[in-house]
Amino acid sequence: MSAGLQRLLGPFRRAQLNYAMIARVVGAFVIGFSLLMVLPPIVQLLDGQGVVVHGYNPFVGFGLTALAGLLAGSLLYRVGRGSTTDFFRREGLLSVFLVWVVTGFLGGLPLVFSGVVGGFWDGVFESVSGLTTTGSSIYGAGANPSIGDLPAAILFWRALLHWIGGIGIVVMFLVFLPILGITEKKLFQAEVAGLSKEGVKPRIRDSAAVLVRIYLVFSLILVLGFWAFGMDPFEAVAHSFATIATGGFSTRAGSIAEYRSLGIELFAIVGMFFAGANFGLYFRVETLFRKAAGGRLFPRWADMPRFRDVRRVFTGDAEFRLYAFIVGGCSLAIGLYLWLGSGETVPSVGFDRVHDYGNLGEALRDATFHTTSLSSCTGFANCDTSRWPFLPQMLLLLVMFLGACSARPAAGSSSPACSCCGPGCATSCAGSGSRAASTRSRSGASSSTRSSSRPCSACSCCGSRSRSPAACSCCCSNPAWTPSARSRRS
Repeated sequence: MSAGLQRLLGPFRRAQLNYAMIARVVGAFVIGFSLLMVLPPIVQLLDGQGVVVHGYNPFVGFGLTALAGLLAGSLLYRVGRGSTTDFFRREGLLSVFLVWVVTGFLGGLPLVFSGVVGGFWDGVFESVSGLTTTGSSIYGAGANPSIGDLPAAILFWRALLHWIGGIGIVVMFLVFLPILGITEKKLFQAEVAGLSKEGVKPRIRDSAAVLVRIYLVFSLILVLGFWAFGMDPFEAVAHSFATIATGGFSTRAGSIAEYRSLGIELFAIVGMFFAGANFGLYFRVETLFRKAAGGRLFPRWADMPRFRDVRRVFTGDAEFRLYAFIVGGCSLAIGLYLWLGSGETVPSVGFDRVHDYGNLGEALRDATFHTTSLSSCTGFANCDTSRWPFLPQMLLLLVMFLGACSARPAAGSSSPACSCCGPGCATSCAGSGSRAASTRSRSGASSSTRSSSRPCSACSCCGSRSRSPAACSCCCSNPAWTPSARSRRS
């Protein structure tokens, strides 16, 4: 074991881990995850389908899996009953790992028991792909049926896995684990080590709850938008889950291309673009509205934040500006190349739409859609890009590699996030810290040391970066404070 990993995990001895509490935490999440399996069969009935669709019976699949999950979760929870509430970094790391692994396997069992996959590992693959918002699918390949033949319950379950994975199980930890007796301070201690925490009152759980509210509002806006532009309610919900989570699972084999709707494509472009932005920016916008409300549920019209103030939240962020520049610049470059360089007419196989790239509007439409889709890692498609020339394909690959902003659904640090750190920052954006240069001023035998630069740190709750611990305008006390920065503030 490397020295760095040893310092992170500490001496790995059985007696140092609270396995009973870990079992209780994993059991609680297995129970909650199993209860979610009640929703897909209900959705299938509301969609007007019967119990058996094309020979597949998802009611049996979800029923058996939910029953097995409830039994296993209850057993784990009972094992951890009466355990101490000591829950620190090592317990947190192991719990998060186990929850992801268990939910990945458990999420694939309904597909296996319903008979909609060719084998056990195909079901696990589809489940893990959904939870991690990867978006890869086994449907339509090998012994697996086409997406168009799947029951509504299975399609909804794939979208729900996206949605759960997008908000992140870790955020759910922050919101719901205090119910199990793990207090906010203990969560803070599990997350942060090396700093004195006496007197520190983090609001991590409150911040996570705000992020969940933002996620829900964003999802509702997407549902209403897709519905307004022509999707039926079921498909609107499924595509909104895939858009906000930047995952890309669709209810149709041809993805967005099957709708042949300019309105749906334009709304999807807007949704994917803002889903790829840093959610810390939405946190700051929410703060503006909350202050304007003054304790009420909604602010009065006269107290509404001005559009200029909301706009400055986004335009004042270097990472968002770079993200917008990359998406806009690549969209324009690819569109102009398709128009000037090829000008070809590319048929869309099976979807009754001809992509005439001799028309500038058509070229920009497809270029913007795919650039936004791949930069946000969503993966929706409105045409067959394999028919494009080599250079636009390479530009799309580069955009996909760069990614969107950090601190977004199912995302960590990305290349554009490096724009947030100035040249004086010696740490990467994935971490946090400070670069202190010591200068000595001699006065007799005494000397003093001062820091020549302030910490460039990332808030653990929303990902926003600041040069001052007190400047994290979105949420909580910043766990990336250095001891010197903390002492200077006090």
